[in-house]
Amino acid sequence: MGEQVFRCAVCDRALTRSMTQLPTLPVAKPVDEVSYEPTLEVGTWAIDPGPRLLTADGAPAGTLGCLVTNPLDAPDLEPHPEPRRNSGCCGHDGCDGPNRVCPGCDAAVATLSDDCWTLVELRFEPDAVRVVAQE
Repeated sequence: MGEQVFRCAVCDRALTRSMTQLPTLPVAKPVDEVSYEPTLEVGTWAIDPGPRLLTADGAPAGTLGCLVTNPLDAPDLEPHPEPRRNSGCCGHDGCDGPNRVCPGCDAAVATLSDDCWTLVELRFEPDAVRVVAQE
């Protein structure tokens, strides 16, 4: 399989750089006792069959089957206009639903988590994007 790009399911705008799909989602590597390296290297993506994000009480906060990327692979996404969606202490905890929108049509497309205690990744909602082969 060659490189792909994620496109908005609503307006068809390209949302990511070209990336290569990995067969499985790598295990996040801790930097120290509370922080992590990005789950994926720039230029790669994988499907997570389960909800990886957890709320403070341990409940799943993500959607099943998210397409996971490195946050640097989608630099043009905009913050969600609802402030509570962008919560976190020193970043985005991703516990309050999708917090990134398409810059073309404002559709909620992904959840960024990059807070000090969360995994560092961008999780695209499976129904919000189309994966298209890069030509």
